[in-house]
Amino acid sequence: GMRTTMRIKTDQEFENLINLYYKLFFKIAFSYVRDEFEGEDIVQDALANLLNTHKDFESLEHVKNWVIKVIINKSINYLREKSKIILSDELVDNIQDNSNNNLSNNLNNYEIRECVYKLKVKNRNIIILYYFNGLDIKEISKILNISTSNVTTRLNRARLELKIMIEERRKNDGK
Repeated sequence: GMRTTMRIKTDQEFENLINLYYKLFFKIAFSYVRDEFEGEDIVQDALANLLNTHKDFESLEHVKNWVIKVIINKSINYLREKSKIILSDELVDNIQDNSNNNLSNNLNNYEIRECVYKLKVKNRNIIILYYFNGLDIKEISKILNISTSNVTTRLNRARLELKIMIEERRKNDGK
């Protein structure tokens, strides 16, 4: 094959990766699927993908971020099939805090969840990473490989879109 910068070739390298990052991998999968078995499955799957990939990596950090991306995609596919997404209270609070009062009075999780689903994937991912996983702007920028200011912009845009969507629903419900 081609000369590689870095590939997970040995059991030792694979073990290092697991020891360093398994908890994080699982935490991310779990925060999406909210199911331990499903979370474990998704992580195992992503790691199997890693062993089978022919991609060259620059560093362990690069490997980690690649695996996280795979986990996110697998988790979102799983949720799309199951058609459910769990919301963090912090997200609900955040949308409520920044909104006019009539909106925050009786927001329910179900409504917000529906709206989170309608966000463009790139905005949805940021909402989920930020609110569900408690990853900070810098970590998200590394994982998604975009600038921190881009993360901030998308986060604000996603929150705004959510608010507008929810207000629209309210109007249409005649509330």
